[in-house]
Amino acid sequence: TGKVNIDDFNAGTVETMVYFLYNGNVLDEKMINPDLLRLAEKYNIKSLMDFCAEHLEENLSLENALDVLVASHLTNQKSLFDATSNFVYANKENLVKTESWKEIMEANPKLANDVVMTMLNMQ
Repeated sequence: TGKVNIDDFNAGTVETMVYFLYNGNVLDEKMINPDLLRLAEKYNIKSLMDFCAEHLEENLSLENALDVLVASHLTNQKSLFDATSNFVYANKENLVKTESWKEIMEANPKLANDVVMTMLNMQ
């Protein structure tokens, strides 16, 4: 049919991936997020994975650190995981008070445990 259905990512993320494939960059830096990294990994787009990892590492914040940590763990982005782990460790008192922490602990406690154990093993 000439169509590809991608149902596990939102349309904006898919659009950003397609734009990157044609242009080698993105229109909106706000779209460089853990979902884009996971999408790039799913379709094995190494250049986009590297682009996302670099951008996410440079733009770590209390708001995105836990999502980046999980995404880097799921996509085997070791250097991003290490950098994010260091950020999380340095900011642990503030991060456990965030909505992201509560959401991760409630939504997927096994994944949260795996991520924390991996992080602790590297310290």
